[in-house]
Amino acid sequence: MKSKIYSIIIVTFISLFFLNTLFSQSIVNAYAKVSSISGSTINVTNVNESNDLFEVGDDFFIMQMQDDVIGSNTSDNSSFGDLNSIENAGLFTKYTISAVNRSSGLTSITVTDATWLSLYTTNANTSVQVISYPILGGGGDYTISSDITCLAWDGNVGGVLAFDVDGDLTLLADINVDGKGFRGADANVGNSGSCNASIYRIDGSDENYGKKGEGIYKNTNSTYISGRGHIINGGGGGNSHNAGGAGGGNGSVGGTGGFGWQCDPTAGGIGGIDLSSYIATNRVFLGGGGGSGEGNNNVATGGANGGGIILLNADNIITTSSCSGVLISSNGDDAVDCPSNDGAGGGGAGGCIIMNADNYTIDNNCDLTVQANGGAGGAVNHEAEHGGGGGGGMGKVIYSASDVSDINNEVGSGNGGESGGSNDNPGDEGSSSPSDGGDGVDEGDDSGPLPVNLLSFEAVAMGNYVSLDWSTASEINNMGFDVEVSYDNKNWNRFVFVDGNGNSNVVVKYNAKDMNPVNGVNYYRLKQMDFDGKYEYSGITVVDFNKRTPVIFNYSPNPAEHIVYVKHNINKDYQLRIYSVDGRLIIDKAMQSADSSIDISVLVAGFYNIVLTTNNETKVYKLIVK
Repeated sequence: MKSKIYSIIIVTFISLFFLNTLFSQSIVNAYAKVSSISGSTINVTNVNESNDLFEVGDDFFIMQMQDDVIGSNTSDNSSFGDLNSIENAGLFTKYTISAVNRSSGLTSITVTDATWLSLYTTNANTSVQVISYPILGGGGDYTISSDITCLAWDGNVGGVLAFDVDGDLTLLADINVDGKGFRGADANVGNSGSCNASIYRIDGSDENYGKKGEGIYKNTNSTYISGRGHIINGGGGGNSHNAGGAGGGNGSVGGTGGFGWQCDPTAGGIGGIDLSSYIATNRVFLGGGGGSGEGNNNVATGGANGGGIILLNADNIITTSSCSGVLISSNGDDAVDCPSNDGAGGGGAGGCIIMNADNYTIDNNCDLTVQANGGAGGAVNHEAEHGGGGGGGMGKVIYSASDVSDINNEVGSGNGGESGGSNDNPGDEGSSSPSDGGDGVDEGDDSGPLPVNLLSFEAVAMGNYVSLDWSTASEINNMGFDVEVSYDNKNWNRFVFVDGNGNSNVVVKYNAKDMNPVNGVNYYRLKQMDFDGKYEYSGITVVDFNKRTPVIFNYSPNPAEHIVYVKHNINKDYQLRIYSVDGRLIIDKAMQSADSSIDISVLVAGFYNIVLTTNNETKVYKLIVK
């Protein structure tokens, strides 16, 4: 009997241990691609629930991974792949699941409150995904004793590690999403022409040009695949002859690829753009992928992957003397070196990390290092100069706590790859940034995802104006709201500013009026602005407005005999009836909009009522006949 009790105790202990620890390189999230959104229902495909489930009552994130941000910057010139407008790329919002449809596998998720859902855009040039948001350990303190990571981004899902701890998080192992971000370009194994610095985008089937890395624009055009131009934060490919691929961009610009074999000016790829001005607590990006080097000897190397995204929430983060040092990391990958006489690929950009914790207790024997570095460009190992790869741009780390002095922050750009030869011709490094973080680290940003928690936003037609009402559950650093209107859901104009409440943890209600709506569909949105200059847009609410212009109907003479002349603003046919005072209908005439007189010769002297019916309105006028 005693041995049976011991067995139960041992089994229970082992079960509890594994409930509160993670296996080596564990993935803790579920993922799904958003195919469309209808009201409060999110339709999904490409579901991966191997490591977690989307279940009723659970929280999850929706994130716009890519958006149609390229605009008209598609010509074959140096502006190819520049950012037109950031649109909704990188935005993410937390929701609670109210229902799931599993009639044939998971096909849809319904949320409890659909506010902000209309922000997210699904079309051929966009990608949106949902990511589960597990509470590790089910509540209370939690210890990570084996490394955790995320599913690598595959063009539809992955790249994001997100979790919550309802208490203290103790780190005995690493959190690592290195290279899980946007994908680097495949290696170029084609031919080469003469040096060419003027091709910025070209069909991917042309083997004389390296391919571009992946970024926040989802490319579906075959003529944009190759060439030295970046594609937003994806690094450009090297051009003929043997030029280096460029580094991806994120928190800083990616480095340019090396010149190529005997090329001047450079045929190297152009680095992915700097997105640092857009990165915030509710907008983050995967690190951009590096472009590939150009090759004609089948040894050119591809671009490297960017770093992933980490969204971490806990009361406090702790290390103990039980470890020798732990790492939280979203580095871009280094590009592979080229072993001989071809161009090398560019490094991946660092990813983004949001550390939402109040305090950090770091043991002297167990340092915590947080990294979001760009990867190095590939080097060329040959006696003649060829194009080394550009270094990846740095990522971004955001802390809610204002004092993170005990943490080793390493956020910098990747080195450019050397090209070898007596005439050294290296790929450019990513834009310079101090290795201790510099502009890559923000402290004391405690706003968290969506610093203004919008409860509702609605617009209602009220006679000749539209009333807009919204409310917030909480506010941090809220300067106020621009209320904007559009008539085509593309071009927006502000018509009023409403002061915010600064900081609040109670429900606050707001109202604004549009006194000049147009007949037809009016679109409305809020631009919420913080005191520090950051801003975010709400979802869109729509009113189909039918403005009823007051009817103007004048008639004379009065008293009259034989004929009454009318003037009016009625632009369609209408009905006119004349009644005696005792209620008898005497004249009943369908008037044309152009009619300007009424024959009243049948009326005898006396008092009458003219009854006008138009626009679903009825009006009564007095008439005296002599």
